Amino acid sequence: MPILRSVARSCTIAFRYPVYKVLKAIAKIFLMNEVEAIFFAYMIRETNWDIKDKLITQNSDQVRDVVCYLNDHPEYKNLILYLMLVTYSLKFFLNEHIEELLEEAIRICPNFKLIF
Repeated sequence: MPILRSVARSCTIAFRYPVYKVLKAIAKIFLMNEVEAIFFAYMIRETNWDIKDKLITQNSDQVRDVVCYLNDHPEYKNLILYLMLVTYSLKFFLNEHIEELLEEAIRICPNFKLIF
């Protein structure tokens, strides 16, 4: 969790949204371990929180909240989709059995498979 806390502090929109809570929720949903959290932090820093990517902004309207924050603002949904894509990418390249994780991702964002 200290790694996720430091990643959350590096987010420029952390003062508007519960970024740390979203990070913890996604880490639990995708069963992230310590090694994956290190790679996760690296990928977040390398992509510089690119929540305004065209692919993300075009598909975030169907994203469901993961922490019961009840905010429909597009920027918040972009954040969730971005973090899901980064996390699932890690799981995809570091693990063999991710079918259940894909089902969870589709539950949160119905067109996740197409986006990925």
